[in-house]
Order: sequence, then C-alpha cells, then structure tokens
Amino acid sequence: MARPVEDETLELVPDEVTGAGPDVSVSKSSPDQHDHKDNLQPVSVSRLFSLARPLELLAFAAGILGAACWGFAQVAMNIFWTDLIDGLGGATDIINQINQIAISVCYLGLFTLVASGISGWLLPLFAELQSRKMQALYLDFVLHQDISWFDTHDVQALPTHIKEDVDLVKDAFDKIGTSCMGLSACISGYVIAFVRSWQLTLIFLGLIPLMGLGAKQMGSVIEAAVSESQQGYSQAASTVEESLFAMRTVVAFGKEQISLATLSRALEKARKTGVKTSFKAGFWLGFTWAVMFASYGVAFYTGMLFKYHGVKNHSTGQVWTPGNILAVFFCVLSGSFMMGNVAPGIVALSKAKTSAARFFCCFGQ
Repeated sequence: MARPVEDETLELVPDEVTGAGPDVSVSKSSPDQHDHKDNLQPVSVSRLFSLARPLELLAFAAGILGAACWGFAQVAMNIFWTDLIDGLGGATDIINQINQIAISVCYLGLFTLVASGISGWLLPLFAELQSRKMQALYLDFVLHQDISWFDTHDVQALPTHIKEDVDLVKDAFDKIGTSCMGLSACISGYVIAFVRSWQLTLIFLGLIPLMGLGAKQMGSVIEAAVSESQQGYSQAASTVEESLFAMRTVVAFGKEQISLATLSRALEKARKTGVKTSFKAGFWLGFTWAVMFASYGVAFYTGMLFKYHGVKNHSTGQVWTPGNILAVFFCVLSGSFMMGNVAPGIVALSKAKTSAARFFCCFGQ
C-alpha cells in the first residue's frame, strides 16, 4: 500500500494555498471530486495566484505594467501623423519639422522596446514558474494515493488531464498580458481621438459595433472548435495509450484493426471540426475586413467634406487638415482592433479558474 497522503506535507505549497498555516497537509479527495471538473465551482482569481510568492507577484505586476505601456505606445504613433502629414504639405521649414518628428518617433521606439521586452520576458516567466509548481504538486498527489484510488480512475488518461489543467492555467497567465495591452491601446486610442475631434470620432464609432460583431463571432467559433477538437484528440490519445499498454493482449486477440478503426474515428472527428471551423472563421474574418474597408471610405469622405466646406475643428479651433483627419481615423481604428485582444485573456482566465478547481480540490480547502 502506498503511504497515506495525510502524512506527507508538500514544501512547494505556500501557506496561502490552503490558508491553514505551515502544518497544512495534503488530504485525499473522493474520486468524484476531481474526476468531474464540471461539478466543481471555479476558484477565485486570488486563489489562482496563491501559489505565487511575493517576488513572483512583483514580476507579474511589472509585466502587466509593461504590457499596458506597450499598448499605449502602439496608439501613440498616431499622434505624430498630424504633424508629419501636414508638415509634408507645408511650404516652409519642412526639414526642421521632419527632424523633430523623426527624433520623437525614435524615442517612442525605444520606449516600446523596453515596455515590450519587460512584458515579453516577465509574464511568460511567471506562467512557467506557476505551471512547474502545479505539475510537481499534481504528480506528488497522485504518487501518494492508495492502490484503490487507481482502480477507480482512468490511469491512461490521467497524464492528459493533468497536462490540460496545467496548460490552461499557464495559457491564462500568458494571455493576461495581451489583454492588458489591448485594453490599454483601446482606451488610449479613444481618448486621443476624442481629444483631437469628438465630432469625427462619433461618426467613426457608428461602424465599430459591426466590427465587434465579426470579431466576437469569429472568437466564438474558434473557441467552440477547440473544445470539440480536444475531445477527439483526447479520445485518440487514450486509444493509443491503451493499445500500447496492452499490446500483447491486442495482438493475441487480433484486435489491431478495431484499435485502428477507433483511432481513425477520433481523428476524423477532429478533422471535420477543423474544416468547419476554418470555413466559419474565414467568413467572419472577411466580414470584419469588409466593415473596416467601409470605415475607410466613410472616414475619408466625411473628413474631406469638412475640409472642403471649411468646417472648423472645435478641438483646435482651426480648419480641418488632412493630418487631423488621418490621426483621428487611425486612433479609432487602432483602438477598435486592439479591443479584440481583450476577450481572449478573459476567456482564458475563466477556463483557468475552472481547471484550477480540480487542482485545488486535491488539497485541503
């Protein structure tokens, strides 16, 4: 018999994980508790970060700040469009204007390099550290179970379940940075656009819901397809593991063709799902680009009408210039497109909270 798991205390588990002080031990869970993840309540966000130590949380916060600065920098480039385009159309002192703009863009590039470097380094590092802790704790929990525990669980599929749970949590930590970058860029783009001209910005915003609809539908299609394809691949992996585990029995009874047929059906299901997903995702991607090109036409037509009729920009008090029109247009467009980067992180975080429920169910609550 294996050692009772109550006698084993995991040093990798911080006190905050169980909230019971340094003497907390891992306790057994019934098979129904961690074998049916759908019956478990998702854990809170704070509990999802409970394995992280203070220094790791500081690195995560720095990565989030870098991602937010990176998002702002992507939109800030549009600020220079006004001076650049209007300077190229001017008649005097063009060289000095271009030199000043070029220097400012170089500083912005250095700022982007630092911000993206911090985000791209610290956030994946944080995700990798947390996934390693979860893998070690998961394995330790499984190894310390009684023999009867393995009789009531699918041992062949157990590595797949552990990997899926850990990968979903790691993926959530990776995508949180992308969501923060998208949110920062979205807010910055709209703020800059409204400061430059609230009239033209409101006109552009009329097409944003259509773009959002296309992005939302495409994300929903991909999310549903990933879930269906994972079921097919999981069934195929389980079939292969079972056949290899009992290879002599399969050969002795001549069941090779049955095993191959079962594997083929699982892979065919995943293939059909991929084909349907590609068609639907392509349609909604084309719809989104069609709306974007329509917004190009509306922006340029409206802006040039303002300029032709001598309409003054209430933000500057001057007649509209091509630079102002393009600056507002690209700020709204950039902010709208970056809005699509927010949803994947939220969805990944929701999945991670559900997957982590099975992990934390293995330990004393």
